[in-house]
Amino acid sequence: MNKAIESIHGHEVLNFIRTHEPVPLEQLQHFVRRTFGEHAIFHACAAEGMDLNGLLAFLRDRGKIQEDEAGIRFGSDAEMCDHA
Repeated sequence: MNKAIESIHGHEVLNFIRTHEPVPLEQLQHFVRRTFGEHAIFHACAAEGMDLNGLLAFLRDRGKIQEDEAGIRFGSDAEMCDHA
């Protein structure tokens, strides 16, 4: 029997970034694998069906996160919607 993969709201990743910023990509990847599994699928208000790389690209494109040599941190437009 195939078990359906439940989609995780991107807020889970944003909350981790907020509490650990700057977070190195490798640490974020480890958190996601440990917490949600190797094949985690994410969604946001305006997108769904994203793996971690897709979610990070989505968040970068919307100014929610920024990356530099120190790691990933909240961006200037990092407001989150009020639901999970």
